[in-house]
Amino acid sequence: MRIRNDRIPSVSITNYFTLDGDDVDLGTLRRSDLAFVIDLARRALDGEDSSSIELRVCGRGAYPLRGGRWVTKRIYASPLFRVAQDIAFRAGIQQGRYAREVRAVRAAPAKAATRRVSRAAARTARTRGSKGARTYR
Repeated sequence: MRIRNDRIPSVSITNYFTLDGDDVDLGTLRRSDLAFVIDLARRALDGEDSSSIELRVCGRGAYPLRGGRWVTKRIYASPLFRVAQDIAFRAGIQQGRYAREVRAVRAAPAKAATRRVSRAAARTARTRGSKGARTYR
């Protein structure tokens, strides 16, 4: 995917607040990373399917994975991945794919959850757990 730099707005973006209440400093992102986040947000606002947005975040060849195939602890902790994942999650909520109460399911990858833990969290949140892009949620 190629991101055009002339599409970056001239406003100053410094902080991003996730649904979990985390404050992510966007000032640490490179220009190309910020362009990816803005492009992803535009796609979500335009109503692109949340599954395709998630694939852009953690699918094979996704930009936040830096050419890798797996979401490692280092990638998961990066501001780029956290913001991109939150945008994908918000798109899923808007399209009715997730309930707002699935924070336990969303936090599962951070705890190195197994399939059993993810399914238990999904039952607790009264939503269906699914496997997408090699991540249980």
